[in-house]
Amino acid sequence: GQTLGANSMSGLTFDPASPGTLRMVDGSALRSIDPNGVDQGQWGAASGGPHLQVGNFAPDGSLWVPDQSANWMVRFPAGGGVGVTIAVSTGMNAPSGATFDKNGNLYIGDALGGGGRLLKVLAADLGTRPLVATVLGSGSLAVSTGRLAYDGDHSLYFTNSYAVGKTNVVKIDINTGTMTL
Repeated sequence: GQTLGANSMSGLTFDPASPGTLRMVDGSALRSIDPNGVDQGQWGAASGGPHLQVGNFAPDGSLWVPDQSANWMVRFPAGGGVGVTIAVSTGMNAPSGATFDKNGNLYIGDALGGGGRLLKVLAADLGTRPLVATVLGSGSLAVSTGRLAYDGDHSLYFTNSYAVGKTNVVKIDINTGTMTL
């Protein structure tokens, strides 16, 4: 691969609309890497701080990325372009990652001053401003930066830092809310 001119890379995600193409979060910009590993340059940009985290694509092709310094979500339109900042009704403090389930519901990991919680925004509410979110876990979680994964069925996985140097993987059933280590 080639050396990229990234300043502050904080995540990668594949673009489902363009097989094999990576979208790289680099500060307050998104870069596009083609299937051959060639840097195609800037794909999108956001106003605000340079602390965009690992995001994910919604079913409509838009890319949703948490901005950890401004404590909001940034939605990049399908195909790239300028990101739009969106507040969340519950407020956030250091959002760290985002993913979608098969129904288009958005899940956000939020560090919340070290206490940690998971937020869920229903697909039907993605057009609301601010986003209406439900708290799935609070106080006992320390959702680590960018570590959210959805299994395609009914489970969400995230890393939980429960002590200095100690991290485990937590599984939450999104239908029942049951968490297991």
